[in-house]
Amino acid sequence: MKILALSKRVFEAGFLNRNLSELFNHAFISILDPDNEEKLYPETDNFLQVKMWDIDKKVVTFNYNKIYSGGSEADKGKVFELTSDTELTKIVEFCEKHKDKDFVIHCSAGISRSGAVAKYLNETYNFTREDMYFEFRQLYINNPNILPNIYIFKRLTELKNGQN
Repeated sequence: MKILALSKRVFEAGFLNRNLSELFNHAFISILDPDNEEKLYPETDNFLQVKMWDIDKKVVTFNYNKIYSGGSEADKGKVFELTSDTELTKIVEFCEKHKDKDFVIHCSAGISRSGAVAKYLNETYNFTREDMYFEFRQLYINNPNILPNIYIFKRLTELKNGQN
């Protein structure tokens, strides 16, 4: 299994004008912020879109403008909820269904959320230590900025193992 974790910009440059259902040997996971209303692709068998914030604990921002330069006055006091198990279970089931395919995953920056899913896929489905090491190394060569969100990775693993 080959795994790519990309930013949304890179994903769109490579795949936005393609019919993903024709790329039958690949599975695609699109991770968007919950307040993003985009629908990049229609749901197909090999494409999953989920929504989650890139956080590892519940966050209430009191001065969003100082934390993120793109913030607005409307974002002050906004509550960012942890990713629901419903969204994470969709990922676990989708990965299980497509475990024999190569995966392309994207989130906004291609660093944390997509990195967590890539780490989960690598550690769950690359069965030999050599495969795991090779894919982990390739993942970082293709995207050296990856820093997996440990909360998301841990919950994916727990859900796969039937832990609540």
